Amino acid sequence: MVFFIDSGTFFISALLLITLPKAAASVRVDSDEQVGASFKEDFLEGIRFIKGSRYLVIGMIVLGVSS
Repeated sequence: MVFFIDSGTFFISALLLITLPKAAASVRVDSDEQVGASFKEDFLEGIRFIKGSRYLVIGMIVLGVSS
């Protein structure tokens, strides 16, 4: 019985993913910014992005505690 519930929820999630709009990847290059950013700059930008979203911070904490 659990298998059928699991497969049903998987099918529903697949249908929901199909309905998502296609997003075009935008490439942003500033004239002042270097083309090849260092790993440290990219890492810090990612940390700032995560800290800017409350849901991402909570999700990272939940994942850290649950593993």
